[in-house]
Amino acid sequence: MTRLFVEQVLQRCRQHPEQLALFHVAEEEQVTYAALYRRVAGVRANLQKAGISKGDAVILAASRSFDFIYLYLALHSLGAVTVPLDPRTPESRYTTIVRLVQPGLCAWPDGSMPGSVPLSEFREESVEEIPAPAPEPTDCADIMFTSGTTGVPKGVLLTHSNLRAAIQNINGYIGNTADDVEICPMPLSHSFGLARLRCALHAGGTILFEDGITKPRRLFDAMEKMRVTGIGMVGPAWVMLHRLSGDRIGRFREQLRYVELGSAPLSPEAKQHLAGLLPRTHVCMHYGLTEASRAAFLDFHADGKHIASVGKASPLSEIAIFSSDGRRLAAGERGEVCVRGEMVCNGYLDASQNKTAFFDGDFFRTGDEGSLDEEGYLYLHGRLKELINVGGEKVAPVDVEQLLDAMPGVQESACVGMPDPVLGETVAAFIVPEETTKPDTETLLTALKKELEPYKVPRRIIVTDHLPRTLSGKIKRIELKELL
Repeated sequence: MTRLFVEQVLQRCRQHPEQLALFHVAEEEQVTYAALYRRVAGVRANLQKAGISKGDAVILAASRSFDFIYLYLALHSLGAVTVPLDPRTPESRYTTIVRLVQPGLCAWPDGSMPGSVPLSEFREESVEEIPAPAPEPTDCADIMFTSGTTGVPKGVLLTHSNLRAAIQNINGYIGNTADDVEICPMPLSHSFGLARLRCALHAGGTILFEDGITKPRRLFDAMEKMRVTGIGMVGPAWVMLHRLSGDRIGRFREQLRYVELGSAPLSPEAKQHLAGLLPRTHVCMHYGLTEASRAAFLDFHADGKHIASVGKASPLSEIAIFSSDGRRLAAGERGEVCVRGEMVCNGYLDASQNKTAFFDGDFFRTGDEGSLDEEGYLYLHGRLKELINVGGEKVAPVDVEQLLDAMPGVQESACVGMPDPVLGETVAAFIVPEETTKPDTETLLTALKKELEPYKVPRRIIVTDHLPRTLSGKIKRIELKELL
């Protein structure tokens, strides 16, 4: 049986101590596998001194700092449960998650959140040996919070077995090896970026961290200097990178072995253009969710005739289409995309959310409408759920609506996804003003920016005299989208 993630990484540290493990582009900081082992050992010892043990939950800001990575690995080796959060998380959401998780510890970059300590608090260099890792395959490894349609954050429970299967699934398709040098411009609070970190370290390769793609010159200089062989990006990031740098990535056609995109849609034209720039690179895109990592893969070269699809089921996944009443549908029929496999989560922190999460016991319901063709290629036709996909970041409309509804002059509000050429979607808000007061939209936006992560803040606020509703009182969001 393949080792669990943390066991494999620690084994890599012992086998190839001089191999470069981590490199931060902006800070030019680097860490070998030997140094990674020592620092994880020290952090682990300090966590134990702080009273953290197997099964304890720890909230930590998933910044691109090495301190986060040391904590993440040390907690896994203890058998503790990590709860990675976006460092931009508003205090109100953080407080809600603390209440839901009841953590034994909270670590934040500067210790600014209530009850938290700085991420650097546990640095230690004096410990040289790590006892055998504590986790069992069925133990919870990570709780990843997503935006729920009810506005309450949904905690996805991922076991060590789930993580191991996801790594096998991804590395089995991408083909990562210890010779690969990958650059990751994605946040580690996102399931895609965190998975790329796990896959690179599991293979014993080197992973570089860059703060996004808004500085393409620095990105490309690092790719050239470090002889990068792979890169992962969300779909909209490639669109933006191309706008900023043109076809420059094509200069790396002999160097790049793989490119993985995902988390948000990409047009067939954009896929074909990137494939043309990198004719000998394994250029692919995945479809999946935090709950079901990398359910499908599309190879831009090999699957060119099906470029409008999101590909076929990945090596360890099974995809099926179900009707709303739980019947499995035939090829060509539209229904809900459902996924099963060892990488699929067993459920949510709030067990009540599991009742409608699966069909046939283990087919996870994605909330996406899709169909499979006769060859097994998956085509998406829209989302059954109301989440807005902003460049791979999911926004629950109610998160924004609750804040707007509480503001002076706003009677009620509704948010929908607005098409965006770079991000795929951004948030648009419709508000119905109170009879006596018409709120100023700029004032509303200023207030929202203080309460929300940047990607959740509406790009537009439209004032309307009413919100279209069904007979049962539900907002007709499709009608609102037609007004944009």
